[in-house]
Amino acid sequence: MMQRRFVPLLLAALITASTALTLAVSPVSAVAAPRNPTDGQIGAAQQDKAQRAEAVGRLQAEIAEAAGQIQRLNDAAELAGERYNKAVADYQTAQHKAEVAQGKARTAQKQVSKARVEVGRFARESYMYGSTMGPSLALLDATGPSDFIERAGLLQAAGEHRTGALSAFQVASVGKANADAEARAAVGAMAKAKSAAAGAKRVAQAKVTEARSQMAALSARQTALEGQLVEAKARLSGLLTARQAYKQWKHQQEVLARQRAERLARERREAAAREAALLEQEREAQRRQQQDPPPGQSPIQDQPPSQDPPVSSDPPPQSGGGWSAAKGQAVVAAAERWLGTPYAWSGGTASGPSYGTAPDEGVLGFDCSGLALYSWAQEGVLLPHFSGYQYESGSHPSMNSLLPGDLLFWSYDGTPSSIHHVAIYIGNNQVIEAPQSNDVIKIVPVWYDGLVGATRPGT
Repeated sequence: MMQRRFVPLLLAALITASTALTLAVSPVSAVAAPRNPTDGQIGAAQQDKAQRAEAVGRLQAEIAEAAGQIQRLNDAAELAGERYNKAVADYQTAQHKAEVAQGKARTAQKQVSKARVEVGRFARESYMYGSTMGPSLALLDATGPSDFIERAGLLQAAGEHRTGALSAFQVASVGKANADAEARAAVGAMAKAKSAAAGAKRVAQAKVTEARSQMAALSARQTALEGQLVEAKARLSGLLTARQAYKQWKHQQEVLARQRAERLARERREAAAREAALLEQEREAQRRQQQDPPPGQSPIQDQPPSQDPPVSSDPPPQSGGGWSAAKGQAVVAAAERWLGTPYAWSGGTASGPSYGTAPDEGVLGFDCSGLALYSWAQEGVLLPHFSGYQYESGSHPSMNSLLPGDLLFWSYDGTPSSIHHVAIYIGNNQVIEAPQSNDVIKIVPVWYDGLVGATRPGT
């Protein structure tokens, strides 16, 4: 009797251990997938980078053109400056000529004044000495031949002196007028040349200033566009890097999933072999007892046939109350109370967080299915601590009819058999989840890569 009771107990313990092993090696939680940019996002970033580069190229051409214009205007300003220098030199020459002309005018003025004095003196002398009389009368008044000759000579000399004085006066007057006119013309030409050159220089300098201002604005715009181009390149590089990281992560997860599946299959085969050996031992013990029954026991033919204990791989049944929209909202509220709580492998019970297992020993928190288990347990719906079984805990609403409290599941190959992550839908295309080790419970947008479906527990 002791041996008969021991074998079924051993078998039950082995079955329990096998089930626990299955749960331990199954993907009970998931490392959140890196961001996987869409082809549309990458294409838009590439187009944005190309547009920025094209804009920078166009602006560089405009800047080159503006630089050429500035060079031309600088040349024009330099030419205007040289013309101004010429005008200054011409002004100095004209100024010298004006000074010379003014000197000539002063000399002529002196000659005019001198001639005027000579003419006045002659007039006084003629008046005083009678030399203004006619020449015949002066000769007739002579007292003798010698006096006649003397008076004739004096009359000739006086006539010549008068004619020379008048001529000198006229020449001096004309020379002064010419000198004054020349001086005025030289000064006028000097002032005109100086004004024209200064005006040309002002125009050229204004054009240079305007062109430099335009080039400064273009350069500032180029700097801004080049900054935008750098940002666009960085954004595209980030998306491409994220895509590559996602591909590497996905490959690693596929490898890990195959390894876990192979290990699980091996452990199940070993457990099945051990169970078969134990069952065979129990049957052998029963056959021996039937062949040699204890005293007072009825023969073997009077005993009912023995039956093997049932072994099932179906998920544990759920227990508790049914579903309602109010319960779904309460489930969300229960999960949100633990926002910021650490992720812990195998952590979480119907009562709250628990310490995790390797690699999260000593971490008090939840894993993904532990958070779902706790949240629904608060509304009387008890779920197994395994996301694959939780997927079978109710009906499967479509993605267009999700309600708060529904569970969303992700798998490696798009089938329920490889489910590795579960999160609680809270509405507005968001879920609350326990993502991965070294992370915390948080709210994130729903991502659709690997999303296999939803379950409404209690329905």
